Amino acid sequence: MPHLPHSLKDALRWFACNLSKGCLEDDRRDWDADNVDIDQYRLAVADETCLQTVFTLWANVIVLDDNGIVQNEDDAAFRAHQYVRSYIEHDYVVDPPFEPWEMETP
Repeated sequence: MPHLPHSLKDALRWFACNLSKGCLEDDRRDWDADNVDIDQYRLAVADETCLQTVFTLWANVIVLDDNGIVQNEDDAAFRAHQYVRSYIEHDYVVDPPFEPWEMETP
């Protein structure tokens, strides 16, 4: 069985590192990082169910071209961020709502 493409490994490493630090930057996020309760964020990303859902979303949204090059790294991270935000801010509305295929586990 072939190994994961380098582009995907790089994208996964970037995503995991930035998720752990709370540094998922994207202009679409409309999230005031200075006002986020970092303790709530840490609890969310330490929660097994939340973390599993975050990586499920990321993995289901990420797209590779025929050469194994990631095409939408920012989109995958954004959708995962939306889940974390909705986990922390219960009044946050995910837009567009998550599609069933995005949340599907293997």
